[in-house]
Amino acid sequence: MGLVPLFSSATANINVTAALASVTLAFMLFGGIYKNGPLGFFKAFAPHGVPWPVLVLLVPIEIIGLFIKSVALTIRLFANNLAGHIVIYSLLGLLTMFGLWALPAVGLALGLYFLELLVCFLQAYIFTLLSAIFIGQVFHPEH
Repeated sequence: MGLVPLFSSATANINVTAALASVTLAFMLFGGIYKNGPLGFFKAFAPHGVPWPVLVLLVPIEIIGLFIKSVALTIRLFANNLAGHIVIYSLLGLLTMFGLWALPAVGLALGLYFLELLVCFLQAYIFTLLSAIFIGQVFHPEH
């Protein structure tokens, strides 16, 4: 819907992308605890065979990394959608500033419009794929 003039897409709002990533985080946390049990879930943060002095540094990094994955999903989906819109609006803004001298920018904006359509579908696929990978990593920590 966001690629139709005068409409906006849901993922153009960072709150929506954060909510989608929060659902992924909830599946990672609660699904991982349900599947592996509380002890098995937290044991996955400390890989087998790592010396204990390294674990002091590694475990907090792994726990923080769990939440960073959710933040990265949020930013990736939102920023890619926003960047395409900004580029198209900038090219069309050239038309208002320079008049007919910037008319070739309209053709370029139209080409970028179709590229943005591809990017939107690609980012939805990547978001879904990364969510499945992140959830699978928590469900099967030994792999």
